[in-house]
Amino acid sequence: MRRVLIVIVLLLLAIILNYLPRPSSPVLSREPLKDFPVKLGDWTLVSREKMDPGSLAVLKVDDYIMRTYADSLGRTVSLYIGWFKTQREGKTNHSPRQCLPGAGWKILKASTVAVSVFDHGQITVNRYLMENGGTRELFLFWYQGRGRQTTSEYAAKLYLIWDSLTKHRTDGALIRVNSSVTSSPEQALKTQSSFISSFYPLLSKYIPN
Repeated sequence: MRRVLIVIVLLLLAIILNYLPRPSSPVLSREPLKDFPVKLGDWTLVSREKMDPGSLAVLKVDDYIMRTYADSLGRTVSLYIGWFKTQREGKTNHSPRQCLPGAGWKILKASTVAVSVFDHGQITVNRYLMENGGTRELFLFWYQGRGRQTTSEYAAKLYLIWDSLTKHRTDGALIRVNSSVTSSPEQALKTQSSFISSFYPLLSKYIPN
């Protein structure tokens, strides 16, 4: 019942926001994601991917990267960052909670977890252990932008509405990291946490605070 009420409130606020006058958004200084480092500490870029036109038309993302990095031990981790210059009805982050099951992934366990980040203390991210056709993967993801970082799409929507009214900004990003679970989910989490720590301090260059 609580979730239903939250959804109703968000829908009403989104409708109101959609009809409010739209002042000019501030000019944001940022670097394009294509310039995201190919070397991140012990991690090195090994492949890039591009979305097909159909997926890109659905997501409507303004800037993105889909990459795979590997460390000196041969461990690989995939990274997706999708950034929106503006977010309005029909043009906003798509939650992996819905997108991944829609792509055939079954949720085995969902929770949040704290990840230690160099020079930034800890951040909390979503932790989803998933399976698809006998393959298990661990997904870590969160929402970031305008100086905020959150795991909840509901909180992200509320902040979006508030920042639109107070900052005249609706930019923001979804960040997702995933890798195969070859030994244990705990080991995959440790690997991904190390990877996140290598790039998190750089994010503000590409996702403005």
